[in-house]
Amino acid sequence: MGEIKHMLGRRNICPHENYKHFCLEAAENIHFHWRDTRLQLLPEDFDGLHDCIVKAHKQWVDDGKPIQDDKNIPLGGGPVECAEIGFNHGLLTMEEQVDGSIHIHWRDTRIHVDHIQFTSFAMMTREAQLAFLDIHKELVVFDTLEHPAISDIYMEWIKEYIDSGNKVNPDSCIELCMKKNKLIAEDKPVNDELEKQVVFSIYESIKKYGYAIGPFYGEYAICWELEDGKKYMAAAHRWAALKTLGYKNILVCTVPEIGSKLRNGS
Repeated sequence: MGEIKHMLGRRNICPHENYKHFCLEAAENIHFHWRDTRLQLLPEDFDGLHDCIVKAHKQWVDDGKPIQDDKNIPLGGGPVECAEIGFNHGLLTMEEQVDGSIHIHWRDTRIHVDHIQFTSFAMMTREAQLAFLDIHKELVVFDTLEHPAISDIYMEWIKEYIDSGNKVNPDSCIELCMKKNKLIAEDKPVNDELEKQVVFSIYESIKKYGYAIGPFYGEYAICWELEDGKKYMAAAHRWAALKTLGYKNILVCTVPEIGSKLRNGS
């Protein structure tokens, strides 16, 4: 399991009778099935996997087949560098199959679950997200945060919205955010009108309920901690709404910066 820092969630799940097997298949790529999990390999990676496993198994046998709790014991034979990025490097999907099972695709990995297990998985994911945000939250001075440039445009929109006297339903924010995220996931454009409705609904939600309360209970904004010690708030909509509403100090979930590509104003 590795060296655990925080257990974000744990529960027992109902077993099922399907997918209790190990096999290898050649389809549009190489499929490596182990119980409920399938890994996809490019053909050129298959040879490397074979060589790695053969060498590692010999080393393991020669060493007396050691097992040492959660500490890793090097077995040799690798690591083997994979070819490029594989088939589905940037893919996350969840599908209901004709046979009633659910497939969770994460990059080149597929997990096979039934309906009850999927429900448990979905609930656990949400609980783990909130636990992670809560564990890493800290109070910061709002004006010390860097922010996405698009936040300034959102602030202008909010000012125009306030001056117009219009009123967006604060309880529509979840639905609007899901609608926008679905378009993004499908690589479809998000027009300004929908973007504005998202910004306005988040503004009204925070105005009515407060920050990380109401529909967004426990959802503290993520802040990347930069190398120079500054914090970059990756939540353009909330930054604009909080700034407009005059927040001075806010709770954020601070994590180390893991690349400028992630700081895209989302």
